[in-house]
Amino acid sequence: MKHLRLCVMINMIVAIYTLHNANAANRYVDKDATGSNNGTSWENAWTSLVSIKGASSGDVVYISGGTTSKTYTAGFPVSIPPNVTVRVGQASPHNGTAILDGQNSTNTAFGIAGSNITINGNDGAGNRHIKIYRFSGESFSNYGSGSDGLMVTYLEFDTVGNGIVAIHSLGMEISYCYFHNVFGNGSGQNAAVRITSSRTVTGYGQAASVHHNEIQINGTFDGAGNGSDGVDGSQGVDLYNNHIYGAPGSINGGHQDGIQAAGSYWRIYNNYLENLGNSCIEGGGGGSHYLVYNNVCIISDSRMNSLQRGFEFDTNSEGTSIDDWQFYNNTFTGLGYSAITFNLKGTPASITNIKIKNNIFYDSKNAIIFPSSSAYTQANFDIDYNLVNAGAYGGTTISIDGSTYMQAHPRSGVPQFVTYNFHGAQNLRLSASDTTAKENGTTIAAMPATDYLGISRPQGSAWDIGAYEFVGKVPNVPNIININ
Repeated sequence: MKHLRLCVMINMIVAIYTLHNANAANRYVDKDATGSNNGTSWENAWTSLVSIKGASSGDVVYISGGTTSKTYTAGFPVSIPPNVTVRVGQASPHNGTAILDGQNSTNTAFGIAGSNITINGNDGAGNRHIKIYRFSGESFSNYGSGSDGLMVTYLEFDTVGNGIVAIHSLGMEISYCYFHNVFGNGSGQNAAVRITSSRTVTGYGQAASVHHNEIQINGTFDGAGNGSDGVDGSQGVDLYNNHIYGAPGSINGGHQDGIQAAGSYWRIYNNYLENLGNSCIEGGGGGSHYLVYNNVCIISDSRMNSLQRGFEFDTNSEGTSIDDWQFYNNTFTGLGYSAITFNLKGTPASITNIKIKNNIFYDSKNAIIFPSSSAYTQANFDIDYNLVNAGAYGGTTISIDGSTYMQAHPRSGVPQFVTYNFHGAQNLRLSASDTTAKENGTTIAAMPATDYLGISRPQGSAWDIGAYEFVGKVPNVPNIININ
């Protein structure tokens, strides 16, 4: 009898799902279509992006990109209903680039009204063929609705105030996108990607996964540190395999950070971060459970004239408790300020379980600075196996609670890279001649046994220090992860 009831319940669920999606269909948008314009085929395609709001749950809506490109200048913001997928055309003559052009007079390209919505610009061959162009505000926004399960992939954002803004969402994924000439909207929310949530998060990646994106953000490059941020978020974000960098360009305010992480549960790994006005990563407000590994943080442009930090953390409130910060196998070079630094803007109740191991600190002002505080002592820190070398322009300070911290297994020689030029061209894979970083690290159980490029650790008798594991010869792959 129990088996019979279970079968009946399963059949009911299947029937409800089938009924829910019974009317799901492919729909089409082509501004130049001349048929009946009911959206049922390319010939009869909807001619306005406004019509997408009439799609039904389960529908896939294809936007024509023409043979090479097609530009849409009206119908914004495009309202997408729940459980709908929007794609660019998948075959000629519709798989060119669909350009949504706000003409510098419109704030938002896509407005999200529900959950489980996908926007996919992949033309079927791995090319980004939906382009969001010249929008002055939030190019993609869910208007703070708390919509879940959103996916944005293979889009290009060009000359936008902000790229993607998602408020109070869970389960979001942003991948394989290219953001460039991001200048901020002037309202204090200046970022290519901004993800904030006040909902309960109890683990890594529950709010969002942001990966394999190229993010170029505008900055002043005048030493003031101003410009747009790369990724801002509040909690529960996985951030990996991204290339985030600053470039000279117009801005609408902001103090530039590659990643601005607030709250708890941040897992940040395999990112290449360079030429950022204030810091590669800034954490604010206090938060626990940061796992940061295999990142490269550098200045590679002599125009920067910047006091760029590596990881800078600010306590913005009194009485918070901070626990479980882990920094492993990161590479820092040429920074004008400390690689890992902590600013007390309010006294936390306690700071515990801080682990910093297997990192390269080279040619940067200082390695690690945690000022005097009643919230911690050196006993709360486990700092070891780090390679610290002043280079030509830096320092070697590791100071915790106002006093020098002595590593049990210090590494201090000059690391030998494939290419290193102070504030110039850099390929920070270890060279065959290196004797200070190779096989001088320790095994880290808290992170995968792979390096920034996915190479297994160890290749020799012990883990290498820094983001790259030496493989006997320089591998025939770029030193920056291919996000395409």
